[in-house]
Amino acid sequence: MIAAAVDKADDAFLRSATLIDALARTSVLLPDLLGQDGERKYLVLVQNNAEWRSLGGISGSAILLRTEDGAVSLGDTESATALSRDTPEPIMDLPEQITSIYGTRPARYFHNLTEIPDFSVDGSIAKEFYAKKTGVSVDGVIAVDPVLLSYVLAATGPVNLPDGERLTSSNATTLLMRDVYERYPDPVQQDAFFAAATGATFQALLDGRGSAAGLISALSRAGDEHRLLIWSARADEQSVLAGTSIAGPLPTSDGRTTRFGVYLNDGAGSKMSYFVSPRTSLTWDSCPSASGDENRVLRLHLDLVSTAPADAATSLPLYITGNGAYGTAPGTAKVVANFYLPQGFNLTSAESTNGASFESASYDRRTVLTVGVDVAPQQSIGIDIVVQGASMAPDAEAFVTPTADPDLDPIVRAPCRGVAGASLR
Repeated sequence: MIAAAVDKADDAFLRSATLIDALARTSVLLPDLLGQDGERKYLVLVQNNAEWRSLGGISGSAILLRTEDGAVSLGDTESATALSRDTPEPIMDLPEQITSIYGTRPARYFHNLTEIPDFSVDGSIAKEFYAKKTGVSVDGVIAVDPVLLSYVLAATGPVNLPDGERLTSSNATTLLMRDVYERYPDPVQQDAFFAAATGATFQALLDGRGSAAGLISALSRAGDEHRLLIWSARADEQSVLAGTSIAGPLPTSDGRTTRFGVYLNDGAGSKMSYFVSPRTSLTWDSCPSASGDENRVLRLHLDLVSTAPADAATSLPLYITGNGAYGTAPGTAKVVANFYLPQGFNLTSAESTNGASFESASYDRRTVLTVGVDVAPQQSIGIDIVVQGASMAPDAEAFVTPTADPDLDPIVRAPCRGVAGASLR
């Protein structure tokens, strides 16, 4: 009992230390970020987790944020559709290790920026995209999602939207990732609604509504869950951010923790990701021995569970189901999963309950497995990945794509201190 309590406290302290480090690094940059030496421009990407991309969801819209002498203001809003228009060729060349997994999509469609699970790459693509489409060069890129907005609204209180809707911490995720498609079948109206909701929430934040402690807590939680990402176009500032959770890095193993990456993407042009729950667990087969010379086995299990109604094909709006536009039956979610294996570990086996085959590639010295599965309404598809390697790390983690569900922690942890495994359901 005492040992378990000590382990739990130790984990809490480590997580707190990580957040404090990220906030401390950001505070060092804050005067420059707020334009103490002249105007700064930042691009705010609003991800929509109803249509998964590796780091959260499609970048549905982009808002220009300006800072100067500590004053912050919101500028023009552009939809991803407008920014992607007339882009038959990639706006920049991508290295082969990226195109072998994701093709050129992230550099041809603004929606797909965060398909690459490395925000230092995504930020530079977003900057180039925006400059070529608008002529405006930004100093950095910030990514947020509706769940983050709900955390902020819990601190600031509700905000009013132009159409009279009241956006609150309790209705933000459902309203922005499901209800909007029932109310507004026109994507232009949807984009306008998203922009208005994000703008109103940011304005409440900029107006200083709510307590400082509440806002710090909201942003800290979002940063810990990888829902708040920041990239700076200035190398010296990016070096300060590097290694923190808000920099959106690839999972990197160290002497204490072995890390997986589990990144999910919608493959049907639908919003059915809203109805899929990725239930992930990790299990060590053994704890490290005193000699540390044996290969240890780490197992990752992923259940993709659809909560969509059985009659989703007809009961949900066509814009949510995708209407079969890319060959997937309406109401079915097509999930393309990329598994980034821990460095130093070799693949033992990879299986899915529906018999889907896996493809293998390499990214930044990591083996990447890719599999596509169709998840019908009320169906569950299981995926098992087993790896083996020499490691003295007592703990394991998996970074999982943040979803629309704030109760589903995107960081899954498994300690190996006399505990068989850990999971999140």
